Amino acid sequence: MNVKNLYNFYHRFKLKDWIDPEKLDYYTLASNENALFLLENNLDRISWREFCKNRNDYVIEILRKNKHKINYQSLSSNTCARRLLLENFEKIDWMTLVANENAIDIILDNLDKIKKYDFLYGHIKSKKIIDYLKENNLFDKNFNSYGSWYRNPFFFDLIKDHIDNNCSLFNLLDNYHPGAIKILEERLENLIVVNGIDEIRVIDYLKSRKDFCDSLSNNPSAMPILLKHPELIDWTSLSSNPSAIDLLKDNQEKIEYSWLSKNPAIFELDYDFFFERMNIIRKELLEKTWHPIRINDWCLDEEDRKFIQ
Repeated sequence: MNVKNLYNFYHRFKLKDWIDPEKLDYYTLASNENALFLLENNLDRISWREFCKNRNDYVIEILRKNKHKINYQSLSSNTCARRLLLENFEKIDWMTLVANENAIDIILDNLDKIKKYDFLYGHIKSKKIIDYLKENNLFDKNFNSYGSWYRNPFFFDLIKDHIDNNCSLFNLLDNYHPGAIKILEERLENLIVVNGIDEIRVIDYLKSRKDFCDSLSNNPSAMPILLKHPELIDWTSLSSNPSAIDLLKDNQEKIEYSWLSKNPAIFELDYDFFFERMNIIRKELLEKTWHPIRINDWCLDEEDRKFIQ
């Protein structure tokens, strides 16, 4: 797909009719991959750091024309930026590259540039990298030492048997693996010990911690819990949750637009755009499709075609 076609292809979205475009925050909108049709004409309003995270192929073309504005720490995690990163190899941020599932071969070919710390705390999104950690004994037997493992859905099969009712359980709040959410649901009524002396239900402890409600509200897989226990909702964090778009529509007065601007679900397919694009070839397509010479292929079975011949 050439650059011109990319440009046309990424103009297929429009804002949902209940979203107020005047309230959008272009700083955070810059990372929204569905927002290109708004961003391209407002480059003076965006955060280039956030724009470098935008996983939209045409964004990479814009960055090529504005190389002096590229933030390579952000770009290194961008799955669309593989070629641009290889062209600027010396500028790669290796810690954030670990989160780039399209750069696995680059990572494995340059392991000497990546510290063990980077593996443990990076948001790894590759089974190959996890297999490497296992083969090279980089997993600590004390699973609770590394909360990021519990927050990462790609680690779930490794940590699911090591989840206690305290630290590791609450680290699951960020984990969008269905198995992690199931464990949370099953343990909401469990009693836990807080500060070594007090017993409290898991759900009551969640309510008492804003940071926990923030994490849960931002988790796309956590809607079953949030709908059943709306008292756990933090509306700022929920505003960026694509799975919560219907709930947000029904509670627009609670929306935080700076967070909503990051939400890809505020956009929908622009069917008017598709209709106009199809009109360009509609007549030719109909003429070719329903040409008499196609009758044999469309309307006759093999026996009838032989008879006509």
